[in-house]
Amino acid sequence: MTIVKVEKREAKDVNGRLLKVGDKVKVVEDIKYPTCTIGQGVIGHIEAFTEDNNPQVSYQHDNGTGFICSGSSLEKINLTSLEKDLIALFKDIKYCTSYMTDSWGDTDMLSRMAREDKISPWSIEGEVDKFMLKHDIKL
Repeated sequence: MTIVKVEKREAKDVNGRLLKVGDKVKVVEDIKYPTCTIGQGVIGHIEAFTEDNNPQVSYQHDNGTGFICSGSSLEKINLTSLEKDLIALFKDIKYCTSYMTDSWGDTDMLSRMAREDKISPWSIEGEVDKFMLKHDIKL
């Protein structure tokens, strides 16, 4: 019998809140590396955790696209309702468009997707309309 040990990688932010992959975070103190400094206020997203439970943060900047630091150098940012809804909308649009792209040219598949899965350009337009109505956005 083989026993598999699963380790859960996690860290806590400066306020003791649990950090997880996908969280939006802000740097609370300058993080100095031999070749650069990540300044206080930089905002990024947690991509993964190292073996010693340090968050790996992605962000866009001239001197790089990511860094690894202690969780105590980060503050978790709570997303607003609008941000959460926008993320859900974008995920839905990406799912629908990739599904349609993969089936392009297969009219039977596209028809079945529209009927059974409600995946079509009109379903995407409907999701955008619901989002705009919910957040009182006018184009």
